[in-house]
Amino acid sequence: VKVEPNATVSATPASQVICTGSSTSINLSSVTVGTSPITYQWTTSILTAPNGGTITGFSNNTTGNLSVISQILQNTGTSIGVVRYTITPFNGLCAGNPINVDVTVNPQGRISAINNQTVCNGNQSTSIVFATANTTGTTTYTWTNNNPAIGLAASSSGNATGILNFAAQNTTNAPITGTITVTPTFTNGGISCVGAPI
Repeated sequence: VKVEPNATVSATPASQVICTGSSTSINLSSVTVGTSPITYQWTTSILTAPNGGTITGFSNNTTGNLSVISQILQNTGTSIGVVRYTITPFNGLCAGNPINVDVTVNPQGRISAINNQTVCNGNQSTSIVFATANTTGTTTYTWTNNNPAIGLAASSSGNATGILNFAAQNTTNAPITGTITVTPTFTNGGISCVGAPI
């Protein structure tokens, strides 16, 4: 009578943080030696749903023919979401103890809409405070200005929380315009996710 050992499984990394639209990269391995190859199956579920949205892109694997979990996950909400992979190793038909691997999916950086301004030469602009709909993590912002002749610098110096009022300038005989482009970045778990600029 041959008695096979129970299969084991290790995951590297044991947990992961990714940006929405990025792929998981979880390598599965085992120290079990059996007559048959060690295979892995997993099931998936949303452990923590993001505010105002969901997570998509994950799926179960019941074929046992993969040793890497590589799936592109999307977070459509305004906070982090967590997908749990429950992985069971098999030594032939002999199942071992399952382990859990949690993948945190950060949302993209977001910035709330900002109104245009029209200012007279020599007058002060209206201060702008940046805001976001995201409710977890940290959102930072940078901005660029395509026309410093309006009296505003060409870019922010590091992360900005807004644009202070400044003395508008126009040394010409016609209106001039500066287009300020603000880019939000959402950071959580040491992973930064750049969002769409406005």
